[in-house]
Amino acid sequence: MLKYQSLRFIFIVFWFLAGFSTALSQKAKPVQVSLFSPLQIVKKDYSIHGIRLNLIYGVNEDMNGVDAGFINQTNGTQRGVQWGIVNIGKENFYGFRYGWINLLDYHFHGLSTGGININKGNADGWISGAVNVVLGKVQGVLSGGINVMQGDYFSGLQLGAINIIDPDKIQPGNNKGVQIGLFNYATSLRGVQFGLININRSAKIKFFPILLISRK
Repeated sequence: MLKYQSLRFIFIVFWFLAGFSTALSQKAKPVQVSLFSPLQIVKKDYSIHGIRLNLIYGVNEDMNGVDAGFINQTNGTQRGVQWGIVNIGKENFYGFRYGWINLLDYHFHGLSTGGININKGNADGWISGAVNVVLGKVQGVLSGGINVMQGDYFSGLQLGAINIIDPDKIQPGNNKGVQIGLFNYATSLRGVQFGLININRSAKIKFFPILLISRK
């Protein structure tokens, strides 16, 4: 019995030290207030798990929680809610994002809304704004004034004044879904285009007003 208790105690101590060392390696703090990086209470190479307020411009590694300010930059992965004038992400984003300008270098998962959304990676979810540009794959909805997708896979809906699907590498059958707008253009699309001008370069009928359907 005593031996069992000793082993249990050693296990608990080991578990605690492992968790403590992990927390230290993550270098995470619960609160950040930044005037202008590096004038911020937590250094930029630390992560924030909690709340971050960037009065002018703030930078950190990972960000989990609520992020608000004028210019918000995260160099690592971000999860949660973000609101700002300019939002800059260097890796993945999971959650809700609002900003006049939203920039992301990697993959997006969730809802992004505002003025201009530019995503260099893939997008899963809903991106809405005056101008939406996704350079990677899209699974979901792009809605707003101008919607541009340039990845090698599209599955979903484009809803806007101008909708463009123009992949870097044309792979027939990879792009499927619906475009609804005044001007719809697709290098390759299996689906429906509804608008004043519809162009599908891979379809048998490459141009048709009002409604253009392609099954290939």
